Amino acid sequence: MRMRRILGLIFLVIAFTGQMNLYARDKIKDTTSIIVTCCARHAQHLIGLLKMYEQQTILPDEVVVSLSECNQVDRAIIDEVKNHAWKFPVILLLFQEKKYAGENRNAACEVASGDILLCQDVDDIPHPQRVELVKYFFSKHDILHLAHLFFDVKPGEKEVFKEYTGDTIPWFNPQNIKAAYKVRITT
Repeated sequence: MRMRRILGLIFLVIAFTGQMNLYARDKIKDTTSIIVTCCARHAQHLIGLLKMYEQQTILPDEVVVSLSECNQVDRAIIDEVKNHAWKFPVILLLFQEKKYAGENRNAACEVASGDILLCQDVDDIPHPQRVELVKYFFSKHDILHLAHLFFDVKPGEKEVFKEYTGDTIPWFNPQNIKAAYKVRITT
């Protein structure tokens, strides 16, 4: 069940250096946009997700929601998203046609103003430090992309989030993997 999936804090840092570094890191201001993909059947999670982002240790600079099949969504949900006084700007893109997750994500990314885009499905629960931790990695490491994983909470287990500091964040840099592992591919 997707609501049982919790965004984990196993960060995989993909660092691009040398010729691959297409952007000067000193020009990036590290503003954040949360990109939320949403379809009609999951729209009931939207208000709860926005409230979770209001409780982040560092607030995002904006949240951009791309909602497909909006004509099938309870109008009260759309009105609350539009009219609530959120702690950050919320941009709501409404599409009557069905859009797949990638199409919704692309639509939201096109209007987002942040330097860092954090993609989020509406029915996943963010770690309370998600924005803080992502910004930490972009400020401390010369990276262009940061991927992180979710983990499942089994029925009956309590959803518990560990609080992280810069010294306790588990991560690895794939550039160091070659030295750690020698992989031989045979056919």
